[in-house]
Amino acid sequence: MAAAQPRNAPTPANSMLFVCDIQTRFRAALDLDRVIKSTNFLMKTANTLDMPILVTEQVPDKLGSTVEELDTTNTKKIYQNKISMWVDETQEEMKSRPGIKNICFVASKHTFASSKQRWICFP
Repeated sequence: MAAAQPRNAPTPANSMLFVCDIQTRFRAALDLDRVIKSTNFLMKTANTLDMPILVTEQVPDKLGSTVEELDTTNTKKIYQNKISMWVDETQEEMKSRPGIKNICFVASKHTFASSKQRWICFP
């Protein structure tokens, strides 16, 4: 007999990928190659699974857009001028997707001073 799946276990139908501020201006200050490669893998996987992707850009007129290596065609882009992804537009997007119970979050070093990259998945 198969074990019962935990309540709210991550599935493509109840999960979303957040990509935070992987922008051109940070390329000069940070080694983004590994971050971009890993994020590309996550985004391609999410697209294959029809999992929604939310991409944020912090002050893109000053910090540039998302790096060109990341295909943001099938994503929801949110522009923010705060040091937070949790702006009004993000909150509205989440309210419009009540089935989303799990978020996988990827960001570059500028977001987390203690490491080059973090993947945080939480239910």
